[in-house]
Amino acid sequence: MSSPRRSIDFFCQQPRWQIHTQDLPLSVYMTHDVAGRATSYIVVANEGHSRLLHVKQRIATCLSAVGPADVQDPFMLHCLIVHETFLDARSVVTPLRWELYDQLDRVDEYTQKPARKRGKEDLEKLTIALHDISQTIDSMTGSVEMTGMILRRMQTSHDRFCDSNAQVTGVSNANIKISDSLRYLLESADSQKRWLMSYKSRKDTAMNLVSLPPAKLRRTAGRGLNSRRSSTLSRSKMRGPALRLQKRQKPMARR
Repeated sequence: MSSPRRSIDFFCQQPRWQIHTQDLPLSVYMTHDVAGRATSYIVVANEGHSRLLHVKQRIATCLSAVGPADVQDPFMLHCLIVHETFLDARSVVTPLRWELYDQLDRVDEYTQKPARKRGKEDLEKLTIALHDISQTIDSMTGSVEMTGMILRRMQTSHDRFCDSNAQVTGVSNANIKISDSLRYLLESADSQKRWLMSYKSRKDTAMNLVSLPPAKLRRTAGRGLNSRRSSTLSRSKMRGPALRLQKRQKPMARR
């Protein structure tokens, strides 16, 4: 961060949630001229970036809908871009959760089979699927940790800006809004990380279970990783994803 009397610079590279694409990471550079109270942004990304269009639309909406007093904080666009990029996580975390739950159901079915009916092919498929889930969780965890690091550094820079600005014009309503937004985004990122850690724990439990010798596996059969009778219900018999998610999350709440 440069001297608050002259200019403020902040730049970062947003994490990539779509790990199976070749998109360039969305990079943002900001400089704020304190004396002239002017802010310049440079945003670099592929034209086909999954969130770039949403970012452009929100920027246009913000600049046309709010008054001049609401755009006085130079970190507003940084905050908006972080939010839109973080929303991209839903498109990968939600399918990951469903895939994990489906594999837990299959592990339940596998452990309940008699030993003579547990084929090596089934065990191999379960092991490979759980390994793929583990790799995806690790990648998502790295992305959410990067998001948290960016937000913490942005908070630090924004706090310095507010402190220096308070000596001249005082802390404005726009500064308070951005501070609240950064705090909310950071709490959301930390919450997402905790969910990913819980998915990793459930995956590790399933992996340990399928690797047990037959004698120990017989003693665990019937308990079930999801601890519910509804594990064998297909999605077509459920009323919707929300009901399925509710049923699956009950055991997590009991723990």
